[in-house]
Amino acid sequence: MKYITTLRFMLNLLSDKVRPLQVDAITLTDQSGFSVPADIYQPRQPDKYQGTIIFFHGMNKQGNKDPRMVALYRAAARVNYRAIAPDYELLKNHFVDAASTHEFAETVKAVTSDPALAPTGKVGIFTASFSGTFCVHAVTRDDVRDLVSSLCSVGICYNPTSTFTNILNGEGADNYSRFICMKNLLYVAGELDPISDKALSLGIDDNFDDFKTTQFEDYIQTIEDEEKRTSLAELGAAIYASKDLAKPYARHIQIMQDTYGLSEGLQNIRCNVALVHSETDDVLHTVESEMLYKQLKQYNIDVKLVITPLLEHADIQFRLKFLLDVLHLVNVFHCFFDFF
Repeated sequence: MKYITTLRFMLNLLSDKVRPLQVDAITLTDQSGFSVPADIYQPRQPDKYQGTIIFFHGMNKQGNKDPRMVALYRAAARVNYRAIAPDYELLKNHFVDAASTHEFAETVKAVTSDPALAPTGKVGIFTASFSGTFCVHAVTRDDVRDLVSSLCSVGICYNPTSTFTNILNGEGADNYSRFICMKNLLYVAGELDPISDKALSLGIDDNFDDFKTTQFEDYIQTIEDEEKRTSLAELGAAIYASKDLAKPYARHIQIMQDTYGLSEGLQNIRCNVALVHSETDDVLHTVESEMLYKQLKQYNIDVKLVITPLLEHADIQFRLKFLLDVLHLVNVFHCFFDFF
């Protein structure tokens, strides 16, 4: 039956029709004082409820309103899952911060402790990109690992050294990703002062979703400190010229690796893991998911991996040349849903 659910989920993802669903805006809280706003997409047929999935959005200023994520919530609710979509300020402001792991863990605990949200006391997790890293860290925690039945991540950062090096070595990554990387390398090393934060954040906005503006350059001209103005102007020029920034910031990358690498604690995972990765991803290379897959296999964790060309097509069509890829994608999503 879960294969049918999986197929219906994917078909709903492809549908352009916006069908009515009940969406509730709430605040998730727990006894520690943690709170986070969230949208809840209720199952289309509540009497056929199949489970609860928490969707952790990526590093994107749209947060839980990212249209790509909204399509996932709606598709899940259409096949009678309760889709919970929290909204995180750290991620919306493009910060890689260990606090996100804590926030994700507390979110899981808040949801699973409320029978109205998760009657079984367990949830699934659906996430993407660097948020997948925080989710994996969260499900290794002793107070969370038994509360999650299944985790699916579309793209993931397993090894920060390879991720940040690939993005910053000048070989194809987009400027949006390079500005985010530089902001976070300075942040993790304690070197992100307010002026640099504002400048790099404007550079991120300038390059978001191919909407080209010049806020970064305009702001640079207003900085009174000549040394700061010059250094930021040079950094921006290096980003736009696709110069290799990995080597001069190797120390910062190592700090990122030491702080966020996923090599520790994976043996504590108790849930099924489904990894999906675009074969042409030029930001998070497929090797990230491949390395995590091999490591989880060594710990005998139930894990599936699919590397697919389908994610690069905004309008996925079930043409014959992609039929096998579609079947692979159905299979890995089935592995996610099958554990509810």
